[in-house]
Amino acid sequence: MEKYEFLEHTADILFKAYGSSFEEALSNAALALFETVGFSKTHTHKIEIEVQAKNREELVVRFLSEILTEMDINEMTFKKIKILELDENIVKANIYGDSTRPKTSVKAVTYHLLEVKNPKFDKWAIQVLLDV
Repeated sequence: MEKYEFLEHTADILFKAYGSSFEEALSNAALALFETVGFSKTHTHKIEIEVQAKNREELVVRFLSEILTEMDINEMTFKKIKILELDENIVKANIYGDSTRPKTSVKAVTYHLLEVKNPKFDKWAIQVLLDV
């Protein structure tokens, strides 16, 4: 199963991340964000992220938005993610990267075209639109 794919969009960046669980799909969504901005060369620095939300859709947007915030505040890009805790309302994760310069600037993670689906019991899909 592919981790994620980039879909056509006129002005922004649209991707769909996949996984056999919500956790795997969320991790793959983070990897798609990392690729969009530019992967770090190493993963020598670790940052812990914790986000709470009312539902899975909000959790996806808030989680990816928090990663973007960390990229801006710490002037870092990332390469690796490890989810430590996850349910419908909370995610705790470590992200790993370095001070590699971003190749693309992402302004925001949007709710527009957002989808979190479990169409089959063994496959999850998360679709996200990034405002660039």
